Amino acid sequence: MRRGATRQAFTLLEILVAITIMGILAASLYASLRTVFTGRDRALAALGPARAAGLAVSLVKGDVESALPPAGVLAGAFTGVDARNDAGRDADSLLFYSVSGMPDGVTPSADVRMIEIAAVFQGEEEEGVLVRRTTRNLLSPVLLTPEEEVLCRRVLSLNLRYYDGSAWQDLWDAAAQNNTLPRAVEMTLELRPEESRARLGAKGTAEGGYRVTTVFALRCVSAQSEGTRVLGLGEAP
Repeated sequence: MRRGATRQAFTLLEILVAITIMGILAASLYASLRTVFTGRDRALAALGPARAAGLAVSLVKGDVESALPPAGVLAGAFTGVDARNDAGRDADSLLFYSVSGMPDGVTPSADVRMIEIAAVFQGEEEEGVLVRRTTRNLLSPVLLTPEEEVLCRRVLSLNLRYYDGSAWQDLWDAAAQNNTLPRAVEMTLELRPEESRARLGAKGTAEGGYRVTTVFALRCVSAQSEGTRVLGLGEAP
């Protein structure tokens, strides 16, 4: 009777073998998922600086291309400063007056602002931020504090150059240039990738940063030869 009976349970050895096989399958699945998520994180880290730089450049582009001639009404200096931070990298700045935008690409709107674009670094830190400082009410009887906006972070360097029609200059002072604007402004922005920061740490050497270079053509350059005249509504440049 015992020899003909059907077995109703697993042996301890069979259970151990099944658990071992399940562990091997789980480890293989974990390794596969870890590879997938690591690849995704690296892709996002690589795209992060490109997105940040693209957004920052587009914001600066609208302001610089709408810069007013230095001799215009409510307009002031167009001053580009060539500077370096404590790490020896470019930390330039640009102060100018600009209209609020040109929706149709031709006609400026009425809001005139004073804008400063600068790379700000704290002490010996290799990374900084790109900021835009905006003063809107230029007729205020009291001195206003500019509105400061961070355009992007993890900035390694900011280099600005100015085209005078024949050569590129590292700095620009409209007062020394007979109150004229440069014909174009070249902006080179370098950011540290997120993956590089995580690997090297806060004190690591900045190598292999993401760099983008863009040239902005100033729209109001043609108005410079007409004295203090600034383009009005409905006028073509």
